[in-house]
Amino acid sequence: RIARPQVDPPWMPSVPSVGKWPVVIFQSGLWGSFEFYTQFCRDMASMGTIVVMLEHEDGTSITAVDRSSGEVIEYEEQPKWPYDIITFNRGFLGKRTDELCEAVKAIQAIASRT
Repeated sequence: RIARPQVDPPWMPSVPSVGKWPVVIFQSGLWGSFEFYTQFCRDMASMGTIVVMLEHEDGTSITAVDRSSGEVIEYEEQPKWPYDIITFNRGFLGKRTDELCEAVKAIQAIASRT
């Protein structure tokens, strides 16, 4: 049997110089989901960051679950072209902004306890 190196060997994260780990908040684009970016975020974490991946509850992800009810959030199809992209996406982006602000507040609250 020939020993082969691991295709994606784990990295040993460096110890933070100031005693705290940097935090990265990652969110997928519209019509994506965090499952598509798991490897990318894993790689960022392996380099010494805390990665927070957001699952948006706005209907733009291929798959999502409502955090309160546990129900599946159905994907919202784009209308047939031509359509007003800005008007159609405005609601999604507003919800994502709210979710991002909520995540930042939660991270800050956790950080303030350490």
